[in-house]
Amino acid sequence: MLKNITIFGEKLTYLDKDYAIAFKNPDFLPKFLRDVDEEMTTRGYYEKETVINLLTLKIICYKIKDPYPLFLGLTFDDSADPEKIFERVQDLIDITLDYIEKTDSLYEVHNPQALESDCDEITKEFLMIRPPKISIIGAEGVGKTSICEMLKSGILPDEGIYPFTIEKYYAQLFDIPITIWDVKITDDWRASSKYILGSDGVIIVLDSTLQNARYSKALLEMTEEVIPHAEVLVVANKQDVEGALTPEDLEEILNCKVFPFDASKFENQKKIQIQAAKLLEIKASEIDYSEEDYIIQRTD
Repeated sequence: MLKNITIFGEKLTYLDKDYAIAFKNPDFLPKFLRDVDEEMTTRGYYEKETVINLLTLKIICYKIKDPYPLFLGLTFDDSADPEKIFERVQDLIDITLDYIEKTDSLYEVHNPQALESDCDEITKEFLMIRPPKISIIGAEGVGKTSICEMLKSGILPDEGIYPFTIEKYYAQLFDIPITIWDVKITDDWRASSKYILGSDGVIIVLDSTLQNARYSKALLEMTEEVIPHAEVLVVANKQDVEGALTPEDLEEILNCKVFPFDASKFENQKKIQIQAAKLLEIKASEIDYSEEDYIIQRTD
């Protein structure tokens, strides 16, 4: 997944666009890229793609000297294939040079939105190289497929849909392409757990009953074993049903926080979309990370 694109010259930053959170410290990446730029300048390392593996990220850097110095930094998660990215690096540089000439932005940036728009086609290609994967798991009838529909289309199905083992969808979440895997975990969970491998985030859906809470606790433990680095969102669905356990009761059973939810109400679709976006750490104007979320962080 593309997390950030940065393009700057000796003094001016022409583009700094976040698609997802790369580092918990927001000041780290800009400073790091400036340090890399300085090192590449000192070494005379021009017109050569450089790949830096840092934690769970791949940072692809490229620098030109003429007609004037420009530095490009592309930050992806570590699943990205650099060879697919290198093909368009020079195109981004050419677009930026053309933008500087057209807007007379060598000494002062004019209309920065124009450059972002000009780069839009390429950034969409980058976002599609490996869209983040969300796996939605749970027992049959708990509402996971309704939640899947809310995420992929914002539409609440008229009646329950029960997939056979797995359904895979492509969708847009706050303009970021994602894949959604609606997975039915069978009694032989080790066999069906293969479908959640490679997940960037997992949503566990339960129906807020005692029996299902105990089953969901086993699912939570299974995800920790199979995909220990994926973030998790536990959705306590059917909170409107008489006899449903309270979120506090469920949190005591599961030993983690839960997101109280009612998938039967269309007006709740934006709430689940925001939580799913936070699960993937997507950056968008509609998402406020200062507000409470229910994400179980496993990689901090």
